[in-house]
Amino acid sequence: MSRWLIVEDDLGAAEALAQTLLRAGCDAGIVHNGNDALSAMDDSFDGAIVDLNLPDMPGEKLVETLYERFIDKIYGFVTGVMPDEIEEIARRCGADFWMTKPIDTRELLRLIETYSTKEAIS
Repeated sequence: MSRWLIVEDDLGAAEALAQTLLRAGCDAGIVHNGNDALSAMDDSFDGAIVDLNLPDMPGEKLVETLYERFIDKIYGFVTGVMPDEIEEIARRCGADFWMTKPIDTRELLRLIETYSTKEAIS
């Protein structure tokens, strides 16, 4: 069973992501800001799904830091507003995928399945 850390300050969005992961047979941990994510992330997680707009730090800064500590993990962004440069931001900081809210459940499940073996996006 894969295990994911959800970093999302919107409680409803975090719970919806967790439920989607549970339906996919995954386990999920939830934190609501970047500092808690830095404390919570460890080798038991396969990756993290990070809100791009966190209250205490930019999501890309969090992913950069997590990626430096855990290079073999899978990272994805979720965001309510998709900036034009999201692909550039994601690639620069080590994120493997990105999605806009509301989350397309089928697409998230496909991504989780695809990245469960850490295959690279081309």
